[in-house]
Amino acid sequence: MFTWKVAGNRMARAALAALGLGALLVLAARTSAGATPACPVCDGPPDKVTISGPGLAGAVEVTDREAVRSLGVDVFFGLSEQRQAIVAPAVGDGYELVRYYNTVNGSFDRLRYYSSAPGQSGTIYYVGPTSGGQALAHALGLDAHAGHWFMATPQEDAAMQHTLTTLNAPPHVSTASEARATASDARPQTIWLLALVLGMLGIVGVFGVSRRWRRQHAQA
Repeated sequence: MFTWKVAGNRMARAALAALGLGALLVLAARTSAGATPACPVCDGPPDKVTISGPGLAGAVEVTDREAVRSLGVDVFFGLSEQRQAIVAPAVGDGYELVRYYNTVNGSFDRLRYYSSAPGQSGTIYYVGPTSGGQALAHALGLDAHAGHWFMATPQEDAAMQHTLTTLNAPPHVSTASEARATASDARPQTIWLLALVLGMLGIVGVFGVSRRWRRQHAQA
């Protein structure tokens, strides 16, 4: 009788232990499922983006979810691809963007976008993460881009042109880019003018040689 009672108590304790372990596992699973994601800025658009620059009255706040979707870290200068820095170009006025995520308690990072002439890529200067996003930016490797220049991708150019058009701010071509475009457009005109001058000099030279030849033969 005593043996059966001891065995029953052991089985009861084992069952209770199993139930407790199962409850802990369920609780852990639920906690894990409801935990904050490892990258809170990687899953969706920012909560707000401020843009300032030519054609805009101060820093304009963009909060519409669809409008800021194309400017998020997951698609616009962030996690999409590895970046190769370029030599600092000569640029004029640009647009400064500050991206805000509520999950990082405010602003995340700051960058500047410089439009270029049609058919040419714009440029991006990454100012770097702000105080609210430094830890996460370091984990994502974005802080290594701070203080460097990069070529904008076609998708980034299109996103900025669309955003500026939505804000009724015609895309502004920086002075340096405009000067390059003007110089590029002027090259064909210069070539044609040079060809015309050389052609006229050639005609004058042939005419002079012809007259000299006729004089020599007339004297002979």
